[in-house]
Amino acid sequence: MILSEILTYVKDNYTYDSDIANSLGEAPTDTQLIPYVNWAVRTIARKTRQISIYIPITLVAGQGSYNLNAGSAISSTNASQVTRVHRVFIGNNVMTKANSNAPGMWAYNEIERFAPNYRAAASGQPIAAAQWGNNLLLYPAPSSNVSSGSGNYLVAEYLPANLTISDLSNSPDLPVELHEAVAYLAAIKIAAPQITEAESYQRLQLYNSFINESIQEVKKQNEQTIQDFGSTFGWGRPKWIRW
Repeated sequence: MILSEILTYVKDNYTYDSDIANSLGEAPTDTQLIPYVNWAVRTIARKTRQISIYIPITLVAGQGSYNLNAGSAISSTNASQVTRVHRVFIGNNVMTKANSNAPGMWAYNEIERFAPNYRAAASGQPIAAAQWGNNLLLYPAPSSNVSSGSGNYLVAEYLPANLTISDLSNSPDLPVELHEAVAYLAAIKIAAPQITEAESYQRLQLYNSFINESIQEVKKQNEQTIQDFGSTFGWGRPKWIRW
């Protein structure tokens, strides 16, 4: 579904009840409704653990800490926020866990134990990446050669970029089966502060039941994607395989 169709769905759900219509008036504009749609998209993406295997990150020479909200290191065209980092690629090479046995992240306290003075360390080729809260830490901070190179990106869970009034033909960055759920959830968000009639509340409960089933199925699929499986040998392909 494209944004204009989703907005029509929201309006249909919204205007069904007089108590819901009191929130934004009887004929809300697309501009008034889009923030609710974007909130619904982000909420569903968070619940389903939406993941991407390629989110570019802009590195800065000498800077080891990066905010994961869109706007600086993370482009707003790729995501509104990165929520959980699973892999960091520098120069198209994946960084490994602290034990070096497999790709992945370090814990912050592992970096702290490994290099207590990491804040004062000279910049260079990062060997460790850790996430704490809404920030990514690279140790050491990238040098100018590293930051100016290509192939710097994340494999991460994220919240999609915002939809805008300037492109009503755009679609949410979610599986198609969840597009109707976006409209339902946006309508629920609008209605929640002023729902008073029992019938209206029951109707919104029904909408919510429609949403949850689809969300849970997509979440299972995403979690299976994240799991480390698919090979009978460890990290690194053996030179020969006996058949």
